[in-house]
Amino acid sequence: MRIVKLRDISDLKTGPFGTQFSASEYVSNGIPVINVKNIGYGSISAAGLDYVGENTLERLSEHKLKAGDIVFGRKGSVDRHCLICREQEGWMQGSDCIRVRFIDDSVYPEFVSYFLLTNAVKIKINNSAVGSTMASLNTGILGDIDITLPEYTEQKRIALILGEIDKKISKNNMVNDRISSFDAFLECKDLSINDLLEKLLHSNTIIQYEAAKRLQFFQYKEIIDIIRNILLTSRYSKHREIANFILGQMQEKLSTTELKEIFSILIHSIQNDKSIKVKSSAISSLGHLFRKYNLGEEEFRTVENNISSIWNMNRYSIIISIAFSSAYFPKRNYIKEYLIKNLNSKHHKIISWILYGLKEKHYKSESIENLLIHKLSQFGEKSYIYNEIIAFLISINSKKVIPYVKKTLFTQSKIDDEIYTELKNNLSDEFAGLRKNLLEKFK
Repeated sequence: MRIVKLRDISDLKTGPFGTQFSASEYVSNGIPVINVKNIGYGSISAAGLDYVGENTLERLSEHKLKAGDIVFGRKGSVDRHCLICREQEGWMQGSDCIRVRFIDDSVYPEFVSYFLLTNAVKIKINNSAVGSTMASLNTGILGDIDITLPEYTEQKRIALILGEIDKKISKNNMVNDRISSFDAFLECKDLSINDLLEKLLHSNTIIQYEAAKRLQFFQYKEIIDIIRNILLTSRYSKHREIANFILGQMQEKLSTTELKEIFSILIHSIQNDKSIKVKSSAISSLGHLFRKYNLGEEEFRTVENNISSIWNMNRYSIIISIAFSSAYFPKRNYIKEYLIKNLNSKHHKIISWILYGLKEKHYKSESIENLLIHKLSQFGEKSYIYNEIIAFLISINSKKVIPYVKKTLFTQSKIDDEIYTELKNNLSDEFAGLRKNLLEKFK
């Protein structure tokens, strides 16, 4: 573990300004520019993106962004930043931004990004910012921030854990900018069962779910009574929702008896709890258990009749939970029909969750494959759903998606991360030529 100044491990550069670049160079379509209005807490908002032409970017190539860069805004909410992923590589840094580019190979950028979102760092930045009417940030202030760096492997491990938590949070619309995942991780990582329970019952959502993640690492027998008590006595649906969440992802290997017991608890929530979100959480946890333990016909028959009502629950959060879980249940015609019905949903998130589950299980169905090919014509090529569909079809070796992949490779200057990964890892003969073109064009 070492403590370093941000300036010692990175190159900090202010965006182009003055005579270098003017707003008149913006164009209606071209290379995206990240300005302060596009920067959130670790995230990028595509709303209101500005664009420049290739000639402008070439002239200002020193401001061209790379994957792993961190971009801060220089004015206003100066404690905000975004991490540049491969998807944004090649975009341009705006004039009202500061770019952080790491020059030390022992630094894992995602870890530093999370570290920079901790309350302590945000307070330091805000207290150090200059300006009487509007806070202003400069490279000197930013470079003076102390960064605590564990070993590289530990940085990566922490970043991956926090990344998984953020995915769950964002997919369930539980984003809370007041506290970062890293703060929650630090706050909960060494707590006892009783202290974690206190956090779960009396904290905000991000800390609650971090406490729940910690509780999942304890032995089943140590926490089952706590979970039962929450489900039976808590008046707050959020508590009962999180209790079901814990049961779905216990880290220790559960015995057959313990699994049956958990099934019984989750089924009781599905049948009797009045809260839709509690029901949804129980359904998702069933899916997690079937996935983790690769459960099949025998286990599904023990729950099938007891959860039969879920297929008729037309509520958004229920549909999303079923969309995820049903991909791990044994194949049934009514489940397949349910998936097809909801792949035609107007809600992109529902489609996204179905694709996630299908992809995890390498689910193959000609009718679903044909439906997804048809749906590609309904979405714009820059739509995340369009890219998720293509990525899924590559993962199941669908020959029907090849023309769409070719079009993406030969007409786009960038390629979606999921498509890139799936195509790179697809070793089939059918995709060999496309894989070669991919690696030549997008190294």
